[in-house]
Amino acid sequence: MLLRLSIWIAYLGPDMVAVYALGYLSQHKDATIAGDRIRGTQPLAFFWAPFLLIHLVVLQVVLSLYVFWKSIRRHSVELLVSGTFVFVAGIIKYGERTWSLKCGSFKSLQSSTGNHCKHRFPELIDGELEMMVILTLCTGLRSMLDVLNFFSGRTLFVGDQLRFGREGLGTWLPNQVLKVLGVELGMMYDDLFTKVLVLRTRSGINTLRCISQLSALVAFLLFLAGKKHKYSRADIATTYLLYFGLIGWQEKRALWSNAMGQYNLRAWFEGSGEPKSCGQRVMNMTRKLATSIGVDKEKIFWLSKLLDTEYVKADKVMECFMEATSSFIRQPYEFQKTLFMHMVTELHLSKYPCSDIEADVAADIDVLVEVCQKLSRCMMHLLLTLPSLLLSAVATLNNWQADIPQPGKEALEEIKDVWVRLTICTAAKSWPEMHAEQLARGGEPLTFVWLQL
Repeated sequence: MLLRLSIWIAYLGPDMVAVYALGYLSQHKDATIAGDRIRGTQPLAFFWAPFLLIHLVVLQVVLSLYVFWKSIRRHSVELLVSGTFVFVAGIIKYGERTWSLKCGSFKSLQSSTGNHCKHRFPELIDGELEMMVILTLCTGLRSMLDVLNFFSGRTLFVGDQLRFGREGLGTWLPNQVLKVLGVELGMMYDDLFTKVLVLRTRSGINTLRCISQLSALVAFLLFLAGKKHKYSRADIATTYLLYFGLIGWQEKRALWSNAMGQYNLRAWFEGSGEPKSCGQRVMNMTRKLATSIGVDKEKIFWLSKLLDTEYVKADKVMECFMEATSSFIRQPYEFQKTLFMHMVTELHLSKYPCSDIEADVAADIDVLVEVCQKLSRCMMHLLLTLPSLLLSAVATLNNWQADIPQPGKEALEEIKDVWVRLTICTAAKSWPEMHAEQLARGGEPLTFVWLQL
């Protein structure tokens, strides 16, 4: 919640700051006319109005123009021309932002025809298997129309045939399939949460973005070549910073966070487990304080969902999903024993490490313990944060009996298989809206399983 609040403030903050700054500039003559002439300098504040336009809504464009117009006769031609180019860049950038927000809504996704995905890509050739990067990208690009249909909840049937752009994917290795899914989900994230839908069009790339970038560059060069001796150093430095933010560059982003949420329900009931993160330490102290003053634990459980949740790397677990999903046949089961299965798993894993386990299998045991623990706690995390998803899912626990043998590799393999099948069943019954929303939060491993199914 703290991260979401910070991002929300950071996103809306520039608008509020820009509104205040423009209001100040329009009301205080000293800021735009001759406030520093007594000291032998002139303020550049009036010139910042077009930069602020980038953060504003359409109705406030008028105020930005008004601030710029008030000082139009008091400054050099070079500065006024430079400001005009900044206005052009600002209007285009704001238009891109507004149109991108509209195109990125889930309603627009559902109404999209997917024409931007209907490009012809080269056919995959078996002799090029050593070029896995190219194969991965081509496979992901060719299947984007199907991915769009998945997320929008539309049928994939055209006439009497099922169309799909990932033919032959079942013969790939699990880590190769994972990379293809990562490309597809990364592109879906771009469609929903970035300006890519606007910029992907020919007019968007070749015209608007070109005009915007050239305008910003020309404005910067004009200001750089102009006479700045009559302005204060602080104003000049601020103006350079504004130009730096206007021109900028594209930041590189990972395809997904490779993280999965973890929650240990047994630790909550028994108060066991060593706190690892700062949030867990705070929760531990809060729990002790609540107990000392006689507050029921149930009343602070909502706080535990926030602070006791931790995130771990999902790579080994994802490999299990990819291997199992390829050959999985979905069957209807009841979702009744998940909590019981979680408690049994936690109790069984607490018996490790065991002294009587052979040394040659100790490494495999450690990996299996880690995978089983992550799977079990991931499902508890989903049960707490997305209960409607799991309560509508099917499970694989009907035919499973809690007669786990003595600690060993065989027992861990059985526990791992049950949790993997349960997770796959959950993904099979999940909704596109949930996965689209999770992309903005870094992605869930469940989304990979759902997309592969």
